Amino acid sequence: QDNTSHLFASDDGGRSWSWRAAIGADCNETYLHQTDAGELVAFLRRHHTADVLHACRSVDGGLTWGPLEPVCRGFPACAARLPSGRVLLAYGFRFAERYGVRARVLDADATAISAGDELVLRQDGAVHDLGYPDSTTLPDGRVFVVFYHNRRADVADGEDGARAPRFIAGCVLSETG
Repeated sequence: QDNTSHLFASDDGGRSWSWRAAIGADCNETYLHQTDAGELVAFLRRHHTADVLHACRSVDGGLTWGPLEPVCRGFPACAARLPSGRVLLAYGFRFAERYGVRARVLDADATAISAGDELVLRQDGAVHDLGYPDSTTLPDGRVFVVFYHNRRADVADGEDGARAPRFIAGCVLSETG
């Protein structure tokens, strides 16, 4: 199985597509974000270090990509522009200490403001099979984040959580300060 993330582009509104470049080898579950300055930022799950979300950048419309840089623990991710121009990065947190969904605010060029500023959106998951967030900025500036989830509360005593029902959940976030 080839775990290489590729970029395809369309110049005709999606009627046809052509390969533009390989974004990152050993990567999958890629989300693209375009900054206000026009750079493309790819947030990727590295196959061999699957606990860390990585990012790389293109300044030429996706023809070439810079090196992969670690962002945070968690995967896969999505990004939404906030009213201030900053970026909300949401991602699955698929680790036994608190399965759930988390987020952090990045600066306008989609780099970390502070490595320690993590928002916990949910941490009540029963198993790691959750996450895959998607987000959109609403007309009033709030951000709606939707994701795939399961809950520890839905697991009977003695079960391992594998049978916890899956469902779609979401939250609405407002930017402050």
